[in-house]
Amino acid sequence: MKRKITDLIKIDHRDSVPKYFQLKSQLLKLIINGYFKANEKVFSDNELMKIFNISRATVRHALAELCNEGILYREIGNGTFVARTSNETAELDTQNRFIGVLIPDMGYFFAPVIKAIQDACHRENCFPVFMRTDYQMHKENTQLRRLLKREDLAGLVIFPINSSNMLRNLTFIKKSVIPFIIMDCVIEGLHDTPFIIPDNVYGIKTAYKYLADKKHKRIGYIDGDSDGFFRWERLKGFKEAQKDYNIKQDENLILQLKFTKQSAVQAMKLRPINKHTANINNIIRYLKQHNPPSAVICINDIMAYAVMEACEILKIKIPDELAVIGYDNEDFTQYTRIPLTTIESPKYELGEKAINMLFAGISNNGKKLPPDGKIILKPKLIKRSSA
Repeated sequence: MKRKITDLIKIDHRDSVPKYFQLKSQLLKLIINGYFKANEKVFSDNELMKIFNISRATVRHALAELCNEGILYREIGNGTFVARTSNETAELDTQNRFIGVLIPDMGYFFAPVIKAIQDACHRENCFPVFMRTDYQMHKENTQLRRLLKREDLAGLVIFPINSSNMLRNLTFIKKSVIPFIIMDCVIEGLHDTPFIIPDNVYGIKTAYKYLADKKHKRIGYIDGDSDGFFRWERLKGFKEAQKDYNIKQDENLILQLKFTKQSAVQAMKLRPINKHTANINNIIRYLKQHNPPSAVICINDIMAYAVMEACEILKIKIPDELAVIGYDNEDFTQYTRIPLTTIESPKYELGEKAINMLFAGISNNGKKLPPDGKIILKPKLIKRSSA
């Protein structure tokens, strides 16, 4: 006698995974485990709706995908039937895979990466489960452990908050034997840890060379206060560029600003500009110093926009009196009053290569992530009117 289906599979209405995908995966497991035999009729739409308290659209979506994959077939007026034996179905089971993505936030900065991961997962017949950490270490630890407890987890893509917290988590991750990729961060000294990063040092040095070729001698840098790997790499790129051009270290050329979501919103207010925000005031003082820079490179486009607003307040002409370069090539940069020259980080390619590299490891049982477990992508300079 068959056990009740509710004793064997569950639909978690709180799970971030869509309910149709949960139902599809659970029905697939039942077929593989022999609960349904080849050519046996499965539950009707109405029965599945009632058992799991889900909509008809959800049920039909799940069954339609299983039919398209040759797992089930429909007979008009009779119902839905199992198309293959359990062994044959197991061989076709290429879609019962979840990729966990641990990411700081789902906002504008990560949007291209998220889209790339979704597109690549779709091509690889899997489903990404995004877990936000909100730049909080305790949340990163909790979300990571939640992902690793999933029995259906095939791989992990991790955007660490910083390298030190990630280092503490690596032992825990490696014990799970789940293939994983570290994104936008390098864990020093761990040569067997796979990672994909944009070359932030190269990006800043490219911007510096562009300004130096335009005869700028005094080039400044607007830094942030993040503890992220990218921040230190971009600052490192600026200092290396100074050495390349035999520029003496001058603390007056580097301005560190506090970057928060609130400050970003304040900086992006087109009108009226809030002249009393801490960042704007600090930038104004920076630009009014004795012997100010003739050009500035900013850690990101938001900071560059704040610099442009400070220039308007001070009546400084861009680029004649001050050249400005941002970083990341956000969508708004081409629509500012003076289109912003910026460095474009290959975000979409970053996400796409992560999934491709991860599945190369999954197909090889995680033994090796080709080509050697490390990919470094080159950013490029987007030339516009601000520099």
